[in-house]
Amino acid sequence: MTQETIQKTQKSKIIIPKFSFQNKKQEFTEIDYYSSARWVYDYGKYIINNKRGEFIIDDELKRIYKLLTLYFTNNKEFENYSLKLNKGGKLKYSLRKGILLIGDTGRSKSFLFNHIFYKFTQFANKQEYYKTLSLNDLSNTVLKYGAKGLNYFQSIYSYDTTHKKYYNLYIDEIGAEAKEVKSYGNILKPLEIILTERHILFEKQGIKTHATSNFLMPEFKDNYDKRVYSRLFEMFNIIITNGKDLRIV
Repeated sequence: MTQETIQKTQKSKIIIPKFSFQNKKQEFTEIDYYSSARWVYDYGKYIINNKRGEFIIDDELKRIYKLLTLYFTNNKEFENYSLKLNKGGKLKYSLRKGILLIGDTGRSKSFLFNHIFYKFTQFANKQEYYKTLSLNDLSNTVLKYGAKGLNYFQSIYSYDTTHKKYYNLYIDEIGAEAKEVKSYGNILKPLEIILTERHILFEKQGIKTHATSNFLMPEFKDNYDKRVYSRLFEMFNIIITNGKDLRIV
């Protein structure tokens, strides 16, 4: 990294809590990207060590940590990266879009969004705060209550009635849910309905959606409507991660 890049990165400052992990005391301190990256690493290590023992991070996971930390600190360096397309060319990353993190199982995808960056945005860069949505819970609720169940999730996980605004949203494990749910003779496709709504919010208000999946892009194309597949490229910075399952290393 050049001295010029370092100077640019250091100008990107946010307010982040300094955690005392033992007593959960939070002190707010103004820090730069590098301190944010240190906090993200330390918090991940703290959570893993308290849940299941050894904290394992390989070079590929370090790459993902860096990209997501750049993104969630609104650092312009993030936009220097891109997705290589199969037919040649690149799709440049944008801070305006959400994140779709896809790839092999056991690569900490859900952990990063459900724990580390959820906490980071909750207390630090609050403009990037997001709600979390389990597609399995959504499918089961729609199966039981039909369209009313879908409307319930849309109201709880999308709109903040107190502040009169829409939330950013994280969708956990796309591909693990039931693609179609039959309710009272009707066939509903929960994910497609949710993504269609989120696409409208993204276009009109710049509201972000994030997601993780074990699917790769060809599997998205095979399992979902063409319009949904196309919208993935419009709404998301698609980040692909590969490597050994860190849960069984």
